[in-house]
Amino acid sequence: MVNPCQTPVNCPSWFRSIRRISTHSRTFYRSFRHCVCFIVHRDHRPHHTRNYRRCAADNVRYLELRFTPVALSRAESFPLAEVMDWVVNAARQAEQEHHVKTRLIASVNRQESIDLATEVVRLAADRRDQGIVGLDLAGNEAQHTGLPFAGLFREARQMGLRITVHRG
Repeated sequence: MVNPCQTPVNCPSWFRSIRRISTHSRTFYRSFRHCVCFIVHRDHRPHHTRNYRRCAADNVRYLELRFTPVALSRAESFPLAEVMDWVVNAARQAEQEHHVKTRLIASVNRQESIDLATEVVRLAADRRDQGIVGLDLAGNEAQHTGLPFAGLFREARQMGLRITVHRG
């Protein structure tokens, strides 16, 4: 699949067209590979600023954003801890500029290893006081069960992280 998000200009029309993509899980989940490129590319910062500006204009005062540290780490070969810090700092900066309180939810994908997920949980828990409030289990549940992550998510909750799970 060709990446339609080479520039910030192309991305909005591609995301609007996603509704026409098949809902079959193989096609649907494959389309998310493009989101990673969009998020980590430095030239896209004005797009994020515009989104925060829109939230503020709509009187949004609290925003929770999900991000997938492993995907961001792989996309640009950043260490996971650096990715977490980058996202936390970007959220804090946008929060201060636009007066929209922002909290973060770190996502773990079902197809990732428990070891990677454990590292994400540890890093997220270490950054609770910096705005990471939750842990999310995402990914293709048709091909990857969430059961192997149950114990880890119980531990994350004991560490003070809130839990959310994508299903269906």
